[in-house]
Amino acid sequence: MKMNQMKRILALLLVCLFTLFVLPTAALADEEDQSEEQKQWRSDLYHVGDFYGVLAEDDLIAINHENDEHIVETMFDYVVLIVGQSSYDDAVLTDYTDEIFQKNELGYGVNHDGICLCLDGDRENLTIRLYGRAWEIFLKEDVDQLIAAVRQGYHDSGYEGAVSAFLSGAHEIVKSSESVPANETKSYLASFDTTFVSLKGSEPATLQIVDGQALPSWYVTDPSAFVDFHNDENEPRLIDLAGLLTPAEETEIKARLADIREETNQDVVIYTDVTSYGMDNEEFTKDFYVYKGYGIGPEFDGLVLFINMDPDNREMVSASFGLTRTVFNDSMSSRLDDILYDHLVNKDYYGAFSEWADGVENLLKYGSVDIPDWYRAYRSGENMEAYRSDKLFDDIDGIRDADAERIEKEIARLAEKYDTDIVVYLSDKAYSLKPSQGLYEDYPSDMDPGEERVNRYLDTFWEACGYGFGEDHSGILIGIFVDESSMYNIQVRGYGKATGTSRAKTISKNAEKQLESVTLLNLGSGDYDYNVNRYLSFLGRFLRFGFVPHSWGTRIFWLILCSIGGLIVASVTTSRAKAKNRTVKETLSLDAFLVQRSFQVRDKLDTLLGVRVERKYIEPRESSSDNSRSSSGSSSRSTYSSHSTSSSGRVSSTSRRKF
Repeated sequence: MKMNQMKRILALLLVCLFTLFVLPTAALADEEDQSEEQKQWRSDLYHVGDFYGVLAEDDLIAINHENDEHIVETMFDYVVLIVGQSSYDDAVLTDYTDEIFQKNELGYGVNHDGICLCLDGDRENLTIRLYGRAWEIFLKEDVDQLIAAVRQGYHDSGYEGAVSAFLSGAHEIVKSSESVPANETKSYLASFDTTFVSLKGSEPATLQIVDGQALPSWYVTDPSAFVDFHNDENEPRLIDLAGLLTPAEETEIKARLADIREETNQDVVIYTDVTSYGMDNEEFTKDFYVYKGYGIGPEFDGLVLFINMDPDNREMVSASFGLTRTVFNDSMSSRLDDILYDHLVNKDYYGAFSEWADGVENLLKYGSVDIPDWYRAYRSGENMEAYRSDKLFDDIDGIRDADAERIEKEIARLAEKYDTDIVVYLSDKAYSLKPSQGLYEDYPSDMDPGEERVNRYLDTFWEACGYGFGEDHSGILIGIFVDESSMYNIQVRGYGKATGTSRAKTISKNAEKQLESVTLLNLGSGDYDYNVNRYLSFLGRFLRFGFVPHSWGTRIFWLILCSIGGLIVASVTTSRAKAKNRTVKETLSLDAFLVQRSFQVRDKLDTLLGVRVERKYIEPRESSSDNSRSSSGSSSRSTYSSHSTSSSGRVSSTSRRKF
C-alpha cells in the first residue's frame, strides 16, 4: 500500500516537473519557430486580396487558408490582387502591382520570392509579375501557360475560377522545380518581362529581353530573318493593352473595324499601350503593323493607329500603307487627328475610337473623312428624288424659313420662264471626293487644285441629285461655301444650254465669274438671303439679255476710278514732256570739255540725268554642317525607314500628335 502511494506521489511529482520546465521550454521553442517563420513571409496578411468585392467572404477565407499551406510547403509566395480602376487611378497596372508587393513586404525569404496576379475588374485586364527566384523558376512559356489557364478559368467560373487556376498552376510549377530560397540577398537576371493584357483576349502577355531591353514577343530583332507575310486572319484588329475600353466597348469597336475591312478591302487596326518600349512612337507603330502580319494585298493596304498612354511620352500615331496612302493625305490625316484629340484629352476613349472609325470608313469608301448626306445616299444607290426636288439646298441653315420660301418661288419662276434648271447650294465647305464615275470628270491640267476640287464637288452634286432639264441636263448651279477660317468661296457652274426668251444662250466662263463677283457683296456679314436674292436678280438679267449687266453703283465706281486714273496718267505724261524740253545749263569752264587722262576734247557736253544700279544675287555655297543641319529636321509625314522597310520594302505615310 505504501509502495503504491509512493509511486503515485512520484508520478505526480514528474508531472509537475514536466509542467514547470518541459512545457514552457517547448512552448518557447514553438514561439521561436513561429517568430522565425514570421520573418520569412507575412503570415499575418491575406495573400489573396479582393478589393473589388467579387468573392464571398467564406470563399476568400478558404482560398487564403489553402494558399498559406502552399506558401509554407514550397517556401514561395503566391499573391492575387483583385482591384478596380479607382484603386490605381491613372497609374499603370504593372507599376501598381509592384508597389503593393513591395510596400507590404510580400514574398518569401530575403529575396521576397513570389509571383503575383493582379486583375482589374473594371477593364477586365490582368498582369503577372515575378519577384526573386521566380525568375529562375518560371520560363516565358510557363507564364503564357498561366495566362491561358487564368483566362479559361475566368471564362468558366468568373473570378473564383481565374484565381483558382492561377494558384494551382503556379503552385505546381514551383513544386516541380524543387527550388529553395537563398540564404542571402541575390540578384536574379530577368530573361523576359511581363505586361498586362485583356482577361478575355488571346494575345501573349510576356516580353522578350533583347540586349537588356524589353520588347514585345512579336518584335523581329533580326529583320533579315523576317518572313514577309500579311493579312493574318487570326490577329485581332483591336489590341487594348492600355485598358482604355470596357469589354463591351472593345467588342463593339472590333466589330466596327471588321465591317470596314470587309467593305473596303483595306486593313484598319487600333493598338494601345502604356509604352513604346524605348523606341520612337512612329517607328514602333510601323514595325507593329508589319511584324504582326497586318495589311491586305502585295502592298499591305491598310491603316494603323497607335495610342501611347505613357505619361512622359503620350502621343497618337497613324500610319497608312499601300493603296490607303493615296487618300491618307495631310488634310485627311489632320482631320482624323482632330477627332481623336478632342476625345482623348477628355478621356472619352470609346468616343475617340468610334468616331475615328466612322471617319476612316468615309475616307476609304468616299475619299473624305467628312461626307455630306446626299453623297452617301448617292454612293449607296438610294433614290435621289427627294434631293432632286429641293432647289435651295441649305446645309448650314443660313437662310430662315420665310426667306427660303420666297427664294424657292423666285427660283421656280426663273426656271419655268427660261426653261433651265436653277439650283442654289449652301454648305460649310467643298469636301474632297473620289472622282465621279459619271459625266463630269475631266478638268484642265492647269486649273488651280482648290478650284478643281470645288468644281468636281459641285459637278458630282449636280449629277448625283439628277438636276438639269433635257438630255443635256441644262441648268445653272451656284455653290456658296463657308470654310473653317470664315472665308467664303463662291462658284457658279453652267450645264448644257440655258434657253432664253429670244435665243439659246450658253453660260460662259466669263459670265460665271461675273455672277460670282456680284454674289460676294456683303457676304461677310452672313446675310445669305440678301446675296442669294442679288445673285438671282443678276442671273435673271443674264438669262434675258445673254450677259451680266453692271449695277449703277458698280458703273459709278468704275467711272470715278477711271477718271482718277486718267488724271494720274496725264500728270505723269506732262511732267516727262517738260523734262525733255528742259534747257541745259551753260558752263564757262573749259575743263568740262576735256576727257580725263587723255588729250581728247568733247564735241558736246553730256548731262547726267540718272543712275541705274543692277544687283545680282549669287546663292552662297552650303557647307557640310548646313547640309547636315537641314537634313535633320523632323516632319509630321515621312517615308517608312525602319526595320520592316528593309525587310519587306513597304512604304507608309504617317501623322503624329501629342495629347
